[in-house]
Amino acid sequence: MPRRPKVLTPTQAVFQGKLLLKRGDVPGAAALLEPTVESHPAALESAEMLAEILNLLGRFPAAAEVLARSGRASGEASRILRAADYAQRVEEVVLAAQLLDELIVREPDHIEARLRLGALLIQYGDSPRALGVVLPVLARAPDNLPALDMVTLIQVGGQTRLVDLHWFHRLVAVSPNRRAALARLALAERYAGNLTAALEHSREALDPGDAISCAAHADLLELSGQGEEALQLLEPFGSGSGPLAATVAGTLARLLGRARRHEEALGIVDRGIKVPNLPAVTLASLLLRRGTLLDRLGRSDQAWEAFTRAKLMQAGVYNPEVDRHRCEKVFDLFSGERRRGLASGRPSSPRPILVLGMYRSGTTLLEQILTMHPAIGGADEVPYFLNLSAGILADPGRMGGWNAERADQIGEEYRSLLRHGNPDRLNVVDKNPRNWEVIGLIAQVCPDAVVIHMDRHPLDACVSSMATGFSSMNTFAADPHSFAQGYALQVDIMNRWKHDAPLPILTLRYEDLVREPERRIREVLGFLGLPWEPACLDFWKSERVAFTPSQDQVREPLNVRSIGRWRRFEKQLEPARRHLEELGIACGER
Repeated sequence: MPRRPKVLTPTQAVFQGKLLLKRGDVPGAAALLEPTVESHPAALESAEMLAEILNLLGRFPAAAEVLARSGRASGEASRILRAADYAQRVEEVVLAAQLLDELIVREPDHIEARLRLGALLIQYGDSPRALGVVLPVLARAPDNLPALDMVTLIQVGGQTRLVDLHWFHRLVAVSPNRRAALARLALAERYAGNLTAALEHSREALDPGDAISCAAHADLLELSGQGEEALQLLEPFGSGSGPLAATVAGTLARLLGRARRHEEALGIVDRGIKVPNLPAVTLASLLLRRGTLLDRLGRSDQAWEAFTRAKLMQAGVYNPEVDRHRCEKVFDLFSGERRRGLASGRPSSPRPILVLGMYRSGTTLLEQILTMHPAIGGADEVPYFLNLSAGILADPGRMGGWNAERADQIGEEYRSLLRHGNPDRLNVVDKNPRNWEVIGLIAQVCPDAVVIHMDRHPLDACVSSMATGFSSMNTFAADPHSFAQGYALQVDIMNRWKHDAPLPILTLRYEDLVREPERRIREVLGFLGLPWEPACLDFWKSERVAFTPSQDQVREPLNVRSIGRWRRFEKQLEPARRHLEELGIACGER
C-alpha cells in the first residue's frame, strides 16, 4: 500500500513552492501546496501563494475558494474582505456575497463589509436587499457618503413614490459634487410627487453645457407644462451624432413630437440609432420612439417594423401555459369555499381602490383622474400581493399558519405602503394592472377593498403594448400572438372573479371614459360612494407625476386619438385577431 506524502508545514511548503516556481513547475508547486493549505487553512502566506498559483493556472474558482477558506479560518475581517474582493473580481459573485454576509452576521457594525455587500447587491439587481444592508450604516454614521450615495441611488432607481427625502438632503449637504447631488434630489422630489420642488433643485443643478443635465431638466420642464422652454434647452444638442446625442435623442424627439415637428424628431432619432455600441435599452427605446413617429406620419408598415425590432431586444419568451398555471393556482387557493374557509382580516384605513386590467388599458389614466379627488390618494403600482402570492406558491406550507391575526398583519403591511405619501387620504388607488391575478387574496386581508376593472379594445391595447417599452418581465408584450394569449388569460380569470365575487367589481371601458368623461367619472365615484369632484375632469393639470409609460398621455386632456388605432395595423394584427375571436373575444368596433 503506497504511503501518503508527508504534509509540509506552511513555512516548508512556501519555501519549496518558490523553488518549484523558479524552475517553471507551476503545476508541481500547486500540488505541493494544496495538502498543506488543506491542513493549515489559516496560514496566510501559504494560502495566498496557492491562490496565486491557481490563478496562474486559470483555476479562478479554486483560487477564490482557497482564499475564502483561509479567511474564514483566520477569523480576521481584513482577510475575509480580501477574499471577497478576489471572488468578485473573478466573478464568483455568490461566494463574495456569502463571505460579506458572514462577516456582517459576526460583526453587525462592520461598515466596510456592509458597503461592499450593498454595492455588490445593487450591481446584480437585488436593490431591496441592498437597502436593508446599507441603511444600518446611516443609523450609525448619517453622513457616510458611500452609504448615502447607495441608499439614494436605490430609491430613485425604483422609480416609485417610496422615497425618503431626508437622505437626499443629507447627500446634498455632504457631497463634494453638489450639482450631482442636487440632480438626484430633484429626481427624488419628482418621484415623491413634488414637481415644483423638483424643478427648483433641477434648475440649481443645471449645467447648460452638459447634455445629460439638460435632458433631465427638460424632462421636468415638460412635466410642468413648460414644453417650449424644454425644447429650447435641448435643441442645441440635436445636431450631434455621438453617444451624448443618442442619450438626449429620445427626450428631444418626444418634445419635438409634442410640437408636431415629427420629421425633425425622426431625423434626430435616426442619428441616435446609428451611434455604434449603444446599450440595448437605449437602442430599444429609440426604436420605439421611431415607430411612434412613423405611425404619426402615416407610415404604418415602417412603424411596425421599428416596434418589432425593439421587441426582439426584449429578453424572455412568453410561456402562456406557465402563466395560466400560476393564475389558476392562485384562484384555486383564494376562491369559493376554499376562501370562505380562511380567516379574514378586518377593514381598516385607507380603503384600497384596485384599478386593474390588461396593460395599456387606461389604469394610469383613471388613477390620475381619481387622485384629483380630495378623498383619494395614489400609490402607483404596488407589487405587494403579487410578491406574496409568488411566495405562497413557492411554499404552500405558509398557508398552514393562516389565521385572523396573520390576515390582519398582511393587511396592515399593505396599507402601510398605501399610506406612504398619502397620510390623510381615506381611499388610495393601487393601479398595479396585474392585481387581477390576486383579487381573492386581497379580499381575504382587505375585505373593504373595491375593484375597478379597466377594459379596452384588445387590438388597440396590443398596438399600444407593441409601442411601449415594458420591463423584460412583461414578455407577453413581445409580439401580437403572445399579447393575445395574455389578454385572453386576463379575460378568463377576471370573468371567474366576477362570478365568484369576493369584492365589488366595476368594469369601465376605456373607450367610454374618453368619450364621456364626466358621465363615467360620476359613475366611478358613485361606485366608490364619493361625491362628484369637478377637478377630476382637469386631471392633466395635476402636479402628480405618473411613473409608467403612460406619463405622456396623462399630461394632456382626454382625446379619442387612440381609439381604433389598430385599424392602421390590421395586416400585422390578423393572427392575433383570429386567435382572440376563436376564444370568443370580440374584436369589432367599439
